[in-house]
Amino acid sequence: MAEIRVEDVHKRFVRQSLPIGQSAHRSRGGGAFHREYIVALDGVNLTIHDGEAVSIVGPSGCGKSTLLRIIAGLEEPDSGRVLYDGRDMANVPPKDRGIGMVFQNYALYPHWDAYDNLGFFFRLRKREKEIDQRVREAAEILGVDFKYLLSRKPPTLSGGEQQRVAVGRCVVRNPTLFLFDEPLSNLDAKLRSSTRVQIKRLLNRFRVTTVYVTHDQSEAVAMGDRIAIMRSGRIVQVGTFRDLYDHPVDTFVAGFLGMPPMNIIPGRVERGSFVHDALRIRLPDRLLRFVQEGQAIRLGIRPEHLGLKAEEAGASSGIVETVEHLPSNRTRIVHLQLGDVAITAQVPEDVPVGIGDHVALAPDMDWLYLFDGETERNLVPSDA
Repeated sequence: MAEIRVEDVHKRFVRQSLPIGQSAHRSRGGGAFHREYIVALDGVNLTIHDGEAVSIVGPSGCGKSTLLRIIAGLEEPDSGRVLYDGRDMANVPPKDRGIGMVFQNYALYPHWDAYDNLGFFFRLRKREKEIDQRVREAAEILGVDFKYLLSRKPPTLSGGEQQRVAVGRCVVRNPTLFLFDEPLSNLDAKLRSSTRVQIKRLLNRFRVTTVYVTHDQSEAVAMGDRIAIMRSGRIVQVGTFRDLYDHPVDTFVAGFLGMPPMNIIPGRVERGSFVHDALRIRLPDRLLRFVQEGQAIRLGIRPEHLGLKAEEAGASSGIVETVEHLPSNRTRIVHLQLGDVAITAQVPEDVPVGIGDHVALAPDMDWLYLFDGETERNLVPSDA
């Protein structure tokens, strides 16, 4: 196992493009291409402790896969460094880093059966005698039916079975570091759930240092001891799910975690209340000391902390647009329009509300969040 440290890593890519209306044929040798620099990583710092699993999550294009590839040695950073147990990995090729990596597209050799795919690493290093033992260990971990896949070639396997072989190939190498790059994104919901359990069982058994990249927040929560949320090439916040959920540093984190996400309503402070058009919510004393009269703020309310009560039609009432039933939770998701703002509430199924009803918001005052109207940073310290 290893502790991984990423220190002030920057990475950008060059993209060439043609001016509008110019063909590639005319531009050959003419130097007419525009060079555009795309910033993938912008000063990333991250420590992954020995034996810890960290999920890296964020929207498409935020740099999470680039970060994983730099940790693996598949990409070189423009500046900054990556350390394994304090050793700088500059000029250390991926094959010498002791990593096991599982990709989104499985990356199996189609002309070899699963057994040969698992044993390729050892054949390459002339360690064939280890193959049988290592494959048996992998089958033990991945389930009794895994051995029935070993004689089959990847084209004859389902997506879930191919991914299990890819995970098995990772396991047999006995790596010091597991790297997963959106390994379940090509699977349907049922297979994603079962394969996730198998991978989690693997991580719990070996406690190998793990970096798990995904765009799926529920997957990130299930797989990681901690979660790093990325945006535009930077890590915005790192912590346990509960830390991030209860104490988001800004509106991006607040709106990214949670299903449905947090409601964010723009407004201002007026005589001790939050005001948005005709909506007025009295702010508790614990929050008032962090804002000033007239300040532009954003009020955050999670759907599960927002009650609804019947109200006569008026400027401050919301209109229910749709209602989603969640039988397993005995709740309903209520989508309503309040002026120019869409609001979501999660209420018990016995709350009488239907499409077209006029309702008033009844937030739990212990779970209000205040964000700066311009920077969108959380105005209330986590220990307040």
